[in-house]
Amino acid sequence: MLIGFIYDVKNDNLSILKEKFNKYSQENKLNINLNTYFYTHKNSTSEISNVSYILKDLVSEKEKSKNDLFIIDTIYSGEYSDHFEDLYNLLPPSTINLYKNGIATATSVCNGKLVSLPLYVDYGGLYYNEILLNKYNKTIPLTWDEMIQTFNYIYDREYNLGNNLSKFLSILDGKSIVANTLEFIHSFRDNENDEFPPYTSKNAIDALIKMKEIKESITEYDPFSISQSELWKSIYNKQKEYIFFRNWYYGDVELPPNKDGLKRTSYKFAPLPGHKAGISGSCIGGSNIALNKYISEEKKKAAIEVYKYLFSYDFQKYLIINLNKRSAIHDLYKDDEVCQNINCTMYSHMQGIVRPSYLNINYEDFSTKLSKYIKDFINGKNTAEETLIKIDDILRVHFIEYTSISGIIILTLIVVSLLIIAVTYIYISIKRSRKQFNFLPFKHWCCFLLGLALLVCSCLTGVGSLKDINCTLKPVLISIGFSLTYMPFFIKLISLQSQKNRLFNFIKNNSQLILVFSIFIDIIINLVWMTFDPVLVQKEEILDGPSFEICKSSGDLGFIMIIILLIKSIIIIGSIGFLILTEWNVVIFKSDIRHIGNAVYFSIINIIVYMVVIFIHIMNRYFHNGIRCGVIIVFSLSNLFLILGPKIYKISFYKKKINKRKNLNKFIEKTGAFNDNYQNELNLINIDDIIDYSLIRNNNMYNNNNNNSHLNKMNYTYRDFNVPSKNSYIYSNYLRGDLNQFPNTVSNLQFIKKPTIDTFR
Repeated sequence: MLIGFIYDVKNDNLSILKEKFNKYSQENKLNINLNTYFYTHKNSTSEISNVSYILKDLVSEKEKSKNDLFIIDTIYSGEYSDHFEDLYNLLPPSTINLYKNGIATATSVCNGKLVSLPLYVDYGGLYYNEILLNKYNKTIPLTWDEMIQTFNYIYDREYNLGNNLSKFLSILDGKSIVANTLEFIHSFRDNENDEFPPYTSKNAIDALIKMKEIKESITEYDPFSISQSELWKSIYNKQKEYIFFRNWYYGDVELPPNKDGLKRTSYKFAPLPGHKAGISGSCIGGSNIALNKYISEEKKKAAIEVYKYLFSYDFQKYLIINLNKRSAIHDLYKDDEVCQNINCTMYSHMQGIVRPSYLNINYEDFSTKLSKYIKDFINGKNTAEETLIKIDDILRVHFIEYTSISGIIILTLIVVSLLIIAVTYIYISIKRSRKQFNFLPFKHWCCFLLGLALLVCSCLTGVGSLKDINCTLKPVLISIGFSLTYMPFFIKLISLQSQKNRLFNFIKNNSQLILVFSIFIDIIINLVWMTFDPVLVQKEEILDGPSFEICKSSGDLGFIMIIILLIKSIIIIGSIGFLILTEWNVVIFKSDIRHIGNAVYFSIINIIVYMVVIFIHIMNRYFHNGIRCGVIIVFSLSNLFLILGPKIYKISFYKKKINKRKNLNKFIEKTGAFNDNYQNELNLINIDDIIDYSLIRNNNMYNNNNNNSHLNKMNYTYRDFNVPSKNSYIYSNYLRGDLNQFPNTVSNLQFIKKPTIDTFR
């Protein structure tokens, strides 16, 4: 079944396809019968603007569809390309090679796939009044300025003769605005072989300015209100006469003489003018045939035979000679028989430009937006520069540039964060300060830092032009990074539980295995995700602004995987929070547990914020990626600073204080400073320089009744210095300054009760 849509019911030439192929099939005993069905305005409720919705309904049936082949407008090839077969894999090279030259085939290629072939081609061009040009000895204009001058010259003289001619029309309605705009911009290239100018280039700006000039000088007052059908009605029914008008190729128009028999009209087709002679632009239209990818292999083989016939050299030649169609096979314009019927020189040198349907965009939305922007420009609401930036935003898929402010900020934060993590690793690697980090084994601290580094590196995947690998890596880095960050603490807190059972004992005795198993779960979840519903680069369409690249799964499985990973993270961090509450008063690791607790509670807030961010629709690419990166970096640095920051601070800034205490003790031993003779000198010593009250806490875990000579000296010197004897050993070691160099370690058990000092003797 070949199905399509016919715009012009009066000129239905497509019914010949069924007749010609079935005859060919019978002659060659192919045993294939081609049936056709064409939608029109008479047998459907759809208007031209709704053709895409008919196609959407047809292809949505997938394998249940009975439609094998689709005749589609060139503008829909890209939008529905996912539903069509790649003809590169099915058609013989002899057929494909016929269409390798020329711009028309570009309407059939999308993302490297040949999703259709052009059955025939429409060209946009200039219709000129041959009789009037001959009457005033004027040639076909080659430039826009020449067209304006010729129009004014003929119009003024005909007006003086009492003939009120219609002004220039370029059919600025609906989808024709897109074609007309592209043709103007393409006609402002510097050289014939140049590519289409960028939308923000000076060429494009000059083109729009010229378009507005033509509208204001030689165009009807409201060109946007005239449609293609209304134009032809005005010519055939109302007998309006034009000097020039822009339209798709419709054949030469010959009107019979009027009632007086004195006047006839003849319109001929020519390339549109350009910025300078020899430069032109013609938008490519027409109808393509695409193959439904959901049909059986048997039907596909039959469809290939239809392709081989309809797109053969001979049948395309038949379309040109007998149906006045134009073919995408350029070699036909060198055929003598063809050139006897048409102007081969003109058609072989048409400077075509295709509409951006090959970009796999929603062409209806694109056409609507562009039409609005051009109308606003023509009516003076926006400048040419502003209009072209908006048009460029529709087509361009934006991303966070490395040189943008947002890109620089993100990259700077990533580099700074990684440097901080590297410096932290140096601290925990120093053996003389290793006891400060005895809450976890050295390997587990390394896992913690590696997890933070992976989380920070995940932000790199959102900067620059996105690739599918970026989208694949991001959830992997985040999930594994989170597990490496928090699983070591989960395992440690389980091992501290006083209530022992088989599960706790297994976790305690197999800590490495548990850590590896957690990462293995992350890998399995990500593999399932990427296999069945991979995260790919997709375009985030913005209604009135620049669209941008995002990473997104196409189906529902991706959403489910996100929920699973979030639940896993919540379970881990929630369990850690609960275990911290149960271990809150464990003195031996009191500061570590409280630092981790602060980090956990802050991380819960970060996770909640991240969940909100990923599930809301942000329409700015900088905020979309920037906020996500910001939350991840804040999460990483907050954990680093809250857990390891206090330890690094003490290592870095308490060393001088400890050295002072050592020097003071040496002074006491050397000079006998606690004798009565040194009473006055000791009055100069501030007791706060000797004792750090914040470090003296009560601990009942150690009972030691040994008295130290230095403590005796202190008792001799200070009246009512009440130091509990059971802690005298710990306290005297503190005074000697040799208590493992640093406070707040497992061996530094502290006092609750502060000693009372009345006065010196």
